[in-house]
Amino acid sequence: MRNALGTGSNPVWKFCPGILRSLPIIVLLTVTGALTASAGELVVYNLSNRPVTCSVDRYTKASGADADLPFRVDPGQKLNIPPSFASKDHALNFIDCGGLRTRAMNLTPESPDRVIFLNGHQRRVLNALLYASIPTDPKIGFTPLERWLTQSYQAAHPEILLNLVLDPAIDVYSFGNLKDAVFSTKGFDVAELDTVFLKWLKDTGLIIPARITGEEPWPVARQAVMIGGQAYGVPSWLCSDFLFSTGSDVQGIKTSLTCSHTWRRLRRAAERWWATSTAPGQSPPPTYRPSCRVTRRRRQPMP
Repeated sequence: MRNALGTGSNPVWKFCPGILRSLPIIVLLTVTGALTASAGELVVYNLSNRPVTCSVDRYTKASGADADLPFRVDPGQKLNIPPSFASKDHALNFIDCGGLRTRAMNLTPESPDRVIFLNGHQRRVLNALLYASIPTDPKIGFTPLERWLTQSYQAAHPEILLNLVLDPAIDVYSFGNLKDAVFSTKGFDVAELDTVFLKWLKDTGLIIPARITGEEPWPVARQAVMIGGQAYGVPSWLCSDFLFSTGSDVQGIKTSLTCSHTWRRLRRAAERWWATSTAPGQSPPPTYRPSCRVTRRRRQPMP
């Protein structure tokens, strides 16, 4: 069965249009099966004690190449494989190593790297799409995060080969792309999506009920994934608005002891910035009510 996750739609440093709008990221089960740096290579790590031979999309006759070109990765080594330029469609979508075959890698010369770790113990593949509108260092892109997430997951699940895709070029706000690509038979097992699509995905028959395990989600997150009393996703995180700045106007705000004081200082800083940085006639930023709350823990009296 397939899965999916979700978030807000705002660009890079801002998640969701308002602080009071809290849409959780969710994991959904589908019916069809169980601004960043450019890199565009498939990096294969062999952590096992024996050599591994792999076939790669666009490097086989069946995928449009003139001849089959196998790739061998020796123990303890890594191999960087670029997308093939021999075909009109440069996208690299699968690698097959000993019957472990990924899909929907969507690797192009302009996309972030894809990383695969082979440990010699994997028995099945999990293809996962993560929401990519999150901040990252434009000089290094998502590759370090992908590498860390993949290694962390496979350390806990050594029997699974994780194909993790984190790519802003994949449109998760297109109904057509969700139906024909993300949740198609050639798509993902797990996808990270905005909960605004949850009912449509359920009504379209692309997902099935989910079972929430592990930590209990916040009530607002659990409510967002419920349809008719049944969970159709697993909340992952709540989206909100974030401010990233190196300016002196906002320094020290994080040390404030009360939410109202913090909010007043932040609001004044935003208004000063807006007054000097916008064109005449533009509207000021909307007035949000702060959704944070800071409380002090009282000490209990000694018995």
